[in-house]
Parts: sequence; C-alpha cells; structure tokens
Amino acid sequence: MLLVLLMQGCAGTPPRNALPQKLSDTTQIPGIPNARYWGDEAPPFADKVMNASSERLRQRFPALYDSEITLLAISGGGDNGAFGAGLLNGWTAAGTRPEFSMVTGVSTGALTAPFAYLGSEYDALLKEMFTTYSTKDLITPRGMMNTIKNDAAADTAPLRAMLEEGKGIAADLKLGKTQVSG
Repeated sequence: MLLVLLMQGCAGTPPRNALPQKLSDTTQIPGIPNARYWGDEAPPFADKVMNASSERLRQRFPALYDSEITLLAISGGGDNGAFGAGLLNGWTAAGTRPEFSMVTGVSTGALTAPFAYLGSEYDALLKEMFTTYSTKDLITPRGMMNTIKNDAAADTAPLRAMLEEGKGIAADLKLGKTQVSG
C-alpha cells in the first residue's frame, strides 16, 4: 500500500494545452477587446488612457471624479484574521471609520470584507464571528488516509450544519435581526 502511494507522486497529469503558446499573443476574448495582456507589460490601451485629457477621463469614469473614493484591502492570516475584525471595531469606536467605496480581502480577509463594506452596524456580527467560534466549531480535521481519499484535509460539515440550522451569525442574518440588502 505504501509503495502504491509513493508511486503516485511519480505520476504526472496528462499534458493539457488549452491555448497553444504560438496563439497566446493574438488570441482575444470575444466581445472584450484588450482583456488579455502580459502582467509584466503595460496593456495595449495604457498609452491611450495615460494620454487622455482629464475632461475625457471625467466623462468616461465620472465616479472617480465626482466623489471621494475610499478603498480597503484586508490581508489574510488564518485565525489571526481577528486582528482585522478588531481593527474595524476599534476604528468605529474611534469615530473615524469611513464608508468604503470598495473592500477586498484575501483568505480570512475575504470573510471580513463583506462586513467591512456593509458598515459599522455589522461590527457586532464581525466581532462575534471572531470571538465566539474557534476552528473546532467550524471544521473537523480528517486523518491522513481520509485526506488522501477526499478533496481536503478538513471537513466543513460543522460550518455547513451551522448555516443550515441558522445558528449564531447565520441565524441573525436569516431571522432578520440584521438587515442585509443588495
């Protein structure tokens, strides 16, 4: 059995080339011109945008000029993501937290981002999310053999059950204790 498992590490996936290399520079997505370009080069339309008059840019992107834009990017960090939740709660308590135009996040930050975007009235739910529940409340670790047979090293059944039964934050959202619009 051990030999079979070790041999799997030597097996590779069959080659797959959805887009041949020779076509990568000329292929475009239908209906979305200039959607493809190399990340280490300026896109083909960059010169046109950079050289456009401020009036032309104002006409094309009025939201960028007609209002103040406040952006927030929240990092990940696993269970250390509670730092972001605490920061948002503290920011509200200080009375200086702005209304964000756009919020994005990675990993745990992606879980925090919707609450940050919705505003300070969601701070209590955000705090509950990071202070009431621990990892053992949300996932069940799988053993090594089950990890090999399944798609992940942990099972999210406890989180799924919590959401289906409407416990905690899920209950507040489902029962209308907190109004979510949009």
